[in-house]
Amino acid sequence: MTLLARIREEVVLITLLAVWAAVVVYTFTRIPPSGQMEPGQIVFYVLMVVSVSVLCSFIPAIATMYGWYTGKKAWAVIIGAIPLPAFFILEDIVTSGHTMVWMPAVGAILYVTILSGIAGCAGYCAARRTKPCLAVAIALTGVWIFLLMHAIN
Repeated sequence: MTLLARIREEVVLITLLAVWAAVVVYTFTRIPPSGQMEPGQIVFYVLMVVSVSVLCSFIPAIATMYGWYTGKKAWAVIIGAIPLPAFFILEDIVTSGHTMVWMPAVGAILYVTILSGIAGCAGYCAARRTKPCLAVAIALTGVWIFLLMHAIN
């Protein structure tokens, strides 16, 4: 088996590891700790970065897994695209619109639309049920995490 054939077989695993490593490196460089840290604080910081990157990826990850296991393209797009706008609308209703002061309404709508589109595309790509498309879905999940972590920072 040639190296190129082996890489094609393991494209999903390679993509998953590369995206996860890129998210962790990006997060470490974008949200650095301030001042000197003791060993216990360093461990806590590393665990926090890893857990936030994993927890933040649940929307596109659910769409990707649903699309991959069922093959239903339309439902995978819906599962990826609907939760984030629904969350923002419910959050705005519950808090009476007081939390979106940091971003103009147009910017917030654009931001949520882009994230929803990326998650929906990830679900669609995964629903095609080929390894290269699954690798694209994982990469889109990584892009989703990058954009979300950038906004958190």
